[in-house]
Parts: sequence; C-alpha cells; structure tokens
Amino acid sequence: RHQAMLNNSLGCPLQGGRTLRSSLLLEDGRPQECARPVLRDVASSSLTAVATFSAGGRSLRSGKAAFRQLDELGKLFSDHSASLGGPRMLLVGKGTRCGVLTSLRHHLRAGRAHCIEGPNVGARETHTIWRFCFDFYRHLPRITLFVQDDPQLQVLKRTLEQHAFSAVGWARTLEASFESRKVADPAAAATPWLPAGCGCVPVREPFGARSYGGYRPLHWWLASFLRPFANGSAAMPTALHWPAMAQFAMPRAAIRGRTRGWIELNVHLSEVPAPLARN
Repeated sequence: RHQAMLNNSLGCPLQGGRTLRSSLLLEDGRPQECARPVLRDVASSSLTAVATFSAGGRSLRSGKAAFRQLDELGKLFSDHSASLGGPRMLLVGKGTRCGVLTSLRHHLRAGRAHCIEGPNVGARETHTIWRFCFDFYRHLPRITLFVQDDPQLQVLKRTLEQHAFSAVGWARTLEASFESRKVADPAAAATPWLPAGCGCVPVREPFGARSYGGYRPLHWWLASFLRPFANGSAAMPTALHWPAMAQFAMPRAAIRGRTRGWIELNVHLSEVPAPLARN
C-alpha cells in the first residue's frame, strides 16, 4: 500500500526520462514549472543530502533493513533541523521507482525529502552528481552532501560534531577551504583538493597506464576538460584522490566555480544507459 502511494504520488517530468515526486508538487502545476516548489525548497535549505539508490544496490538487497542508513540520516537531520538550517534529502533512483522507499515515507510525506526516479546509467553516482549540479545550479543549498544509499554515518557524524551540528559553521569551513584552493591554484584543476570538513574518507590511488584500470578514458577527460592538462602547463597527475563510497560535501561556490554549460557536457558523458547490476 505504501509503495503504491509513493509510486502514484504527483510527478513532474524531467529531462532524460526522469520523474520528480514530492509532496510539495501542485496538481495544476504547468509542466515547465512543476519542479519549482522543490527547487525553491532545496535552495532555502542550508544543507541538502543527495542520495543515489537502486534495486542493484546493497541496501535494498538487505531485505527488511533496506535503506535503514538513509532513514537514520533523515532522523539525524530531523533531530538537528534548527541548527542544520532545515536540511533536506533528494533521493535519486537509478532504474528503480521511488515506491521502494517505504522506510522513508514519513520524510517524503513531510516534505523533508524529495525523490527522482529514472533509468539506470553506467556512471551511476557520477551521473547523479553532475545531474544535480546542472538541474539545481541556480537553486543550490549552501552545502550539498553526496551519498549512496548506505552512507557512512559515523564519518558524517564526526564532521557534524566538529562543527557543533551547525550548518553555518560547517559551511564556513568548506567555503574557506575552497577560497584557499583558489588562491593556491587559480585554475582549480592542477592539484588535488581535499576540502576541509568534506564528511568523507579520502582514498589515494596511483594513476598510470599500468596501475589504473580506467586510465585511458580518465586521461582523455583530464586532457579534454581541465585547462592545465589540455594546454600542457601542468603534467598529468601520478595519483588520484577520491572520496570512498562517493560520499563528500561541497560548498555552493565550488559547484558554481564551473559554468552550467561545462557541467551539462559532463551530464551527457555520464548518462549512457546500462542494465542494473545484480551481483
């Protein structure tokens, strides 16, 4: 019954065969404007968590405990709603309907969470990140936290505790880190950046033709999209730094440090369809 309710709730069609579902949507909303209530809601929050989920993920396969960690994240946000500036969740389904989120229905009903369902793509979390940055470019919260459907809650809680569960304090740390990076590296591309207060576990991995499985496509991307590598003013990196489980926080200014057109190109690169993995 709850699954049917979520699947049949008001939907707003989005590009790429996706549908936005939210209790904030209006029945008489025009197609070109039906997403506006959600855009405004996310923009008004100090913190929004963008979570990728799918039937091929570990969380749904865990049975009754499916999406337990996302539910705990929602409860954490509710418990500290005032100090975190009215946090929100945007749940992004890859090849999976919003109706599977039965354990999160109270967050969805209350308008504290919204859901987007659409086809699966090969670059699953990467596509979620690029797509959110493009769709919400003009309606970004002060902090965006990207997670999977089994987020590293202890890592996030440590970051929040370090900032007394204050979105303002956390945002200032992230924003100061971004400003420092711009001073140290004006091109914001040639050196790795580990944002202070990222809410993440950084991983360092050698980057070479023999040591890195996806070397050729990533080498092409670096040489095509980042100016220091494209014009030869910087040597290709010998190591990559990335957040474990695609979990990390970004300040609004860092996302808008790239143009919306540049982000759109990367949306298209990452939206190649793919069947859901079941192993």
